[in-house]
Amino acid sequence: MIEELEAVGAHFKSLRDPIDTSTPQGKFALRVLGAATELERALIREHTKAGLRAAKARGRVRRQVSGLTRMKSCAS
Repeated sequence: MIEELEAVGAHFKSLRDPIDTSTPQGKFALRVLGAATELERALIREHTKAGLRAAKARGRVRRQVSGLTRMKSCAS
């Protein structure tokens, strides 16, 4: 999205954070934040998969209960 702004001559400037893509420091800060966010998402994905594998190894199978089934069980 930032690249699209720059392609038409516009820049991004955060009102809260010291990020201004018209400066080299701002571009760097934005890229570092993006890389940290990407790393965090990847770690969450890895930990979720590891947890699912561990649960499967213990014999626990992940089953989603539909809303209708939940409503029927509550009504009983």
